[in-house]
Amino acid sequence: MEVVWSRLARETFAEVLQFIEELFNRKVAQRVANSIIEYTNLLGTFPRIGYVDDLLSTEETEVRLMNCRKSAIYYTIEDQTVIIVAIFDTRRNPAVIKEIIHSFLEENDNGNLEP
Repeated sequence: MEVVWSRLARETFAEVLQFIEELFNRKVAQRVANSIIEYTNLLGTFPRIGYVDDLLSTEETEVRLMNCRKSAIYYTIEDQTVIIVAIFDTRRNPAVIKEIIHSFLEENDNGNLEP
């Protein structure tokens, strides 16, 4: 399967790396970046490795979640494509994470995500 990143995923990935760099240093941020990229690439081979997030999933869109160290990778599967929706540091407020993803999915018609 092809793995593509949404606009929100690219933005939140950058935010996670900036947070990690400020909290620790650039070297740690690079290790986190490499791990997240490895995990997202793994989804191309094993797209159902993450579990379904029942709070974000709708009848139109099944949102899945995979944890990578202290990061959460939210994604959907459409036909033969895995779409990375967002990436967050798990130390963030879960309610804020859910609201950001929910808003993004609504803006993109739930089942029509554009990378």
